[in-house]
Amino acid sequence: MHRLTPRKKKGLAIMLSAVMVLGVAVQPVSVAKVKKPKLSATRVNLRVGETKKIKVKYASRASWQVNKSGRKKIFLSKKSKKGVKIQGKIVGKAKITVKFTYNKGKKLKKTINVTVKPKKAASTVNRNS
Repeated sequence: MHRLTPRKKKGLAIMLSAVMVLGVAVQPVSVAKVKKPKLSATRVNLRVGETKKIKVKYASRASWQVNKSGRKKIFLSKKSKKGVKIQGKIVGKAKITVKFTYNKGKKLKKTINVTVKPKKAASTVNRNS
């Protein structure tokens, strides 16, 4: 075997140190964690005629559906990927199913439980006292 000359040793040392420095400096860029869609509320209590907004975060698409028995009890308006407006029609319970699409095709399904209560009775003032 042949020996390394001092000049070759120095060149090899410089090359190895450069490879180590670049190996540490050039790390693969980590991709930011994609956030799953969130609802502002998963349980809603309404009175007949009252409205409530549900907001959505981090969704690229959202579809809203009310279960069959709940269609008589609540009404959904202004449906979009950013939220929905719920209005109570008659007393009862309903479920809303929300299907989200996020992060280029990933899908997620969530439900919102809605309870509609009767209107508050108007308070009467006794003026005969």
